[in-house]
Amino acid sequence: VHGDELNGIEIVRRILYNLDANRLNGTVVGVPIVNLQGFRRGSRYLPDRRDLNRFFPGSESGSMATRLARVIFESLIERCNYGIDLHTAAVRRTNFPNVRADLSDKKCAWLANVFGAGIILDGKGPKGSLRQEATAVGCPTIVVEGGEVWKVEPSVVECMTRGVFNVLIELGMMAGEPEIPLSQS
Repeated sequence: VHGDELNGIEIVRRILYNLDANRLNGTVVGVPIVNLQGFRRGSRYLPDRRDLNRFFPGSESGSMATRLARVIFESLIERCNYGIDLHTAAVRRTNFPNVRADLSDKKCAWLANVFGAGIILDGKGPKGSLRQEATAVGCPTIVVEGGEVWKVEPSVVECMTRGVFNVLIELGMMAGEPEIPLSQS
């Protein structure tokens, strides 16, 4: 969603590369780059300086942000049962890997816990954010934040990749045991 956040690209690549489609129960949709214009420019924003993550669910007319948000929402979000939105910190900040979720929604709370990041922050998210709007239409969605912009950080990628696999295991989509840090209960 933000073109300057690179860890998510590597996380999606690793997940899709390491999934065994013959042993997968269900469908995994991984989109490494949503904001291609921002990615090409190394920018969080669309060319019109709008933050795409404030325009969901979007509309069929209006700004580039509202139209792009609508296409993403209709073609992806409305077809999914769960969502994990991968992010990093903003410019000049670093985030320790954490999950942000609306803990008043039982499915979001469950998703946040089984991800296993160790830090969970409660909140619905900003108006127009992918996680808030997706959850509102029945696709419980969490945001996972970790690391810095413009970098692929191996320790963050490893932690967040493990978390996505934990969710897939707990959903019964793949075999295995989740790897949840000891501080989790």
